[in-house]
Amino acid sequence: MPGSKKTVDEMKKKREVSPQLRESLKEYNRIRKIIISELGSEPKTIPEIARSSGLEENTVTYHLMTMMKYGEIEEDRMDDMDEYYYYRLGSD
Repeated sequence: MPGSKKTVDEMKKKREVSPQLRESLKEYNRIRKIIISELGSEPKTIPEIARSSGLEENTVTYHLMTMMKYGEIEEDRMDDMDEYYYYRLGSD
């Protein structure tokens, strides 16, 4: 079928991902891996994760909330001063 090649090419064009989106996804996955690594041994608060990983607190907060949305992270408990939640890896 002569027209099918054109259709396949058009479909490929529609599925292309911009370089900016690729870079954003790489950065998200890099930070996600850091957070998973930080929470692997014990639950931690946002400031603890930021301090030990070198990430900014707002970056940790954004990624934790995104990861919670998809069940990768769960709230554990409040700290002794009731200021921060501890977060742990989600239980699949």
